[in-house]
Amino acid sequence: MGVSTLSFEQIELLKSSPYVASVTVRQVSFTAEFKQRFYEEYTKGKSPKEILREMGINPETLGESRIVSIRMHAVQQGKSGHGFTDRKVQWSPSAIYGRAKTTEEKLARLEHELAYTRQELEFVEKSYRQIDMLPPE
Repeated sequence: MGVSTLSFEQIELLKSSPYVASVTVRQVSFTAEFKQRFYEEYTKGKSPKEILREMGINPETLGESRIVSIRMHAVQQGKSGHGFTDRKVQWSPSAIYGRAKTTEEKLARLEHELAYTRQELEFVEKSYRQIDMLPPE
């Protein structure tokens, strides 16, 4: 069972919440403040739906699978000890690849990216040669 899509009215309602960082037809991203407060209330024993209602968000709008996901991510970030993040920060390049602390780490990461890019280019060139769009080597 997949995540249900949100209507225009539901999107507008969610956008009006100070706890929603962004919202699309399929995805709702919450602020770090929301996640922290959700985690704190959840660890006190409140149910996810009760917490959402207290924060002005209709649980029925989100649906069960989103509520499960919210709980999972909030608990995961709460237990990690690294604090809570907004989605934008969570998916930044430094978060994905890890912040390189030394010049050697930066160089190793760049060398890896270059090697990967070369492999991609070779693949594209081979594909075009197979369909006779490039002359043979």
